[in-house]
Amino acid sequence: MGNEREEKLITIQPSPRYEITLPEDVSQAYAGIVASYWRDADSHLALQLSSYKRTHGKQVSAAQRLQDRMLECKEEWLVWSANVHPDGDVDQATGEYVDANGVTWLHSYLVWPQYTIYATLAIPKGMARADADWALNGVASIRLLEQMSVVLQ
Repeated sequence: MGNEREEKLITIQPSPRYEITLPEDVSQAYAGIVASYWRDADSHLALQLSSYKRTHGKQVSAAQRLQDRMLECKEEWLVWSANVHPDGDVDQATGEYVDANGVTWLHSYLVWPQYTIYATLAIPKGMARADADWALNGVASIRLLEQMSVVLQ
């Protein structure tokens, strides 16, 4: 039909608790609880994921987490009305801003009762938003691998 090529995907497990599907040509690095992904063709575009398991207390909502981030990063934010993850049961909030260098920073929180995943995406100045689709599709593909018990204290 068109000249779109079908991209081969792989499933990666950044943590024992969840997995993500990304293009097979993705490069990856891990530092503590942060997993970073990029493609050599657009190496200035980076997706980073970190995650936290709640072991006690009340879960903080995705909206509150994003609000806290917005207060910390005093930029002009655009809060998304659309969800990045297709599961309507996942509490989620996403916002973005453009920094002084023209880099678009996208921050997204996916919150389950017992687990939170924080995704950041840096889109370089001049890069078409469509070139970041692989990363956004990856965030949409995130799947928890186990039901984690929560001990509330």
